[in-house]
Amino acid sequence: MFFRLFAIISITKIWAMAQLLNKLYVKHFLRDSIIHGSIIFNYLNK
Repeated sequence: MFFRLFAIISITKIWAMAQLLNKLYVKHFLRDSIIHGSIIFNYLNK
């Protein structure tokens, strides 16, 4: 019983960490895309 509870808590923690990392990665990826997009746009407009 206790072991099952511990396993559920561990899985929940891992899942929460994965969600957090996923959000951070998406934000980072979007920011990089915007920066690269603006550089390319500026280059093309010259």
